[in-house]
Amino acid sequence: MTPSHLRGFGGGLWAVLGVLAWTCTSVEGATSFPNCTLGKNVGTSAAASELVGACGDLFMVKRQVRGRVVITGETSFDVHRFEVTSGANLIWWGATSLDAVGSGAQVSATTVTAESTGGDVMSVSLSDGQSLPNLLALWDADAKEHVAYVWLRSPSSATPSFQAQPTMMENCKKLAGNLRVRWTVGSTDNKVHIGLEGNLRVLRYIAFGPAAPGSTDRLMGGSDVAIGGIGTGGVPWLNDFKITNYEECDHSLPAESLTGVCDDKAWSGGDATKNDVTLDYSHSIEGFMFLRYSRLLDTGDASYDIPITPATSQTFIWATGGFTFSEEHQVHVPRFHGNEDDVDYGYLPLTLGAAEPVWECPALQKRADVTTAAEEEGDIEGECLGDVGDGFEERFAKSAMLASNNVRLFWKVCGLECDTSGDPYIELAVRATMQVPESGYVALGLGESMVGSIAYVGWIEAGTSKVVSYTMDSYEASSVRKSGEEVQDAWVMRNTRGGLSMRFRRPLRASKAAYLREGAPDWVEEMLDLTKDTKTFIWAVGGTWSEDTPLEADIHTDRSAGGILVNLKSGSSERTLRLSRAYAAHGACMAVAWLVLIPASAACARYLKGEEGVPNMLFLTLHQVTVWSSLAVALGGVAVVVIEMDKKKSRHIHSTHSQIGLTVMVLFGVQMFVGLVQAAIWSDTVKLLHRLLAFGSMACAIASVVTGSQHLEWQFGVYGATTRTSVATALWMVVLGGLLTWREMAVR
Repeated sequence: MTPSHLRGFGGGLWAVLGVLAWTCTSVEGATSFPNCTLGKNVGTSAAASELVGACGDLFMVKRQVRGRVVITGETSFDVHRFEVTSGANLIWWGATSLDAVGSGAQVSATTVTAESTGGDVMSVSLSDGQSLPNLLALWDADAKEHVAYVWLRSPSSATPSFQAQPTMMENCKKLAGNLRVRWTVGSTDNKVHIGLEGNLRVLRYIAFGPAAPGSTDRLMGGSDVAIGGIGTGGVPWLNDFKITNYEECDHSLPAESLTGVCDDKAWSGGDATKNDVTLDYSHSIEGFMFLRYSRLLDTGDASYDIPITPATSQTFIWATGGFTFSEEHQVHVPRFHGNEDDVDYGYLPLTLGAAEPVWECPALQKRADVTTAAEEEGDIEGECLGDVGDGFEERFAKSAMLASNNVRLFWKVCGLECDTSGDPYIELAVRATMQVPESGYVALGLGESMVGSIAYVGWIEAGTSKVVSYTMDSYEASSVRKSGEEVQDAWVMRNTRGGLSMRFRRPLRASKAAYLREGAPDWVEEMLDLTKDTKTFIWAVGGTWSEDTPLEADIHTDRSAGGILVNLKSGSSERTLRLSRAYAAHGACMAVAWLVLIPASAACARYLKGEEGVPNMLFLTLHQVTVWSSLAVALGGVAVVVIEMDKKKSRHIHSTHSQIGLTVMVLFGVQMFVGLVQAAIWSDTVKLLHRLLAFGSMACAIASVVTGSQHLEWQFGVYGATTRTSVATALWMVVLGGLLTWREMAVR
């Protein structure tokens, strides 16, 4: 985000809506939401006449679908602000419940296409003999699945009918060919609710906010923007930024020396309360990123924020670009705005509270490059978020990634409005899509690490779902003890990815009575409290589980590297564990051993032999010294990480990286032995074997370094570690190769 000045933005308009023709359906323009009863909750026994005049928003499942369904008659309904992305044609479908949606039926002859929507109103009549169903869905007949739905009659207090969805907003404006901004000015809370939507590649941000009042040029300087994106592993983020000039923020500087694009927390010297934007909702579906946030119209923070005046026109700026994550400072850092369809920043005048809603919102279309990249990154159609048979996307409105593409947490908080006779509760679910044995388990823990946590372990025993809570006082199996807490609605299933999905229900503030045994730790009460906005979670999977007395054999086969702090209100998450010194030391030792000392030892053997001024056999001494030095450094690096893994009771040889590392050590040991034999007998065969083993161990060593960097990215959230390490290693190999080639030519 560092232009020398803002230019106007372009980008061609999408195609005009085509001519529409279908049976029993008509479309008319719409500029505002209808006058209807949003949030009307009716039971499954309600007659169709009771539904007339009620309205609710479509809930996205598999496609970018928006629309407010208004019941206009006992056999008809309208869909306002109707949007559907391109893809297979859809039909209107009715079912009694989500569980029975597959056995539902088509309720109207109307066919829905992307060309038949575009933000207008669609009027639909039911087919003869059909009545308004409990669940109205859009059905993809080719894929035999529903892509969106709305409850018309509520089956329970936990799933009310005719609900509003965070994806629906009153106003919409196109920013560029692949970007839109949506907004709603709150009528009672003095807030503006803004949705930023873009069909962007992964690891891209969107920025939006008011320019400094009175600015006519270089509008980014002095502006107040919200910047957000979705990082590696699907973790959303959004922060409040003040821009002073067109430079990236240097977080190593003290607050008084900062300049450029810095978040308000940094400007204030670390005061997190200065972040005046709240991420309320996010999703990434079909490569479309959507971030909904809110802020006060006037935050009262004149140092960093610009008031928004809904009744008057203000200039707003926007931009897109890439971002990185600073592991040292634990903050997302926007980079220079990038090029998306030749338009990467711009500005526009807006009156957010205009009397007539703004609706200039041509449909965004899917882009093959973005959709493919999103799938590869584990987006909604990726490893963890796709249809794996557990129905969590439909059941839960909030979710957050816990581990790259493989583990996701879902939750739903239900207060007294759900059950006035009982206590508020939370329904939690976790999905693990890595391979788990038939006898395996999945565990969700409350806490930053195993020690001092409460874990809910789920497994399937003789076809029955089991979810039991435990406390863990140490890393020993003997410290894992059943708590006595009984969870409700426990359910575990094997998902279609070969992993396990688990869900259960418990009170928001669970009773500590079940945990009050002799010697019960003091931290139990704090762990049980889920009434706060944020909570730290951990996870694990394993091959076997013993319910009453867990054994050492029940140790996890995969786990979280540390706690993940989840905002239960907004759905954002971030790691609480930084890269440990032990793992950093291990990586440094192995890089020095394999990429510096080993090439140096090879150079000594190849080029000092017979060099003028080098005593006879000194080359061999130098060669051996560097080899033994590399072995010592490598063993030191291995020892450090083994000790660290022993502390955490982790398995030593369970990953591709550790297996390659073991292969390197074995090859290296054999190669050293062959070298000693060669020094004794000077055989050409032994000499050739020594060299071949050297090449093999070096190739495996490079693979070990690269796979080690993957652990930084997957387990510790060091964004781009694999790419940076691979590039650095390749450049280093090119430099070494160039030097060796030059030396070979000189020798010849």
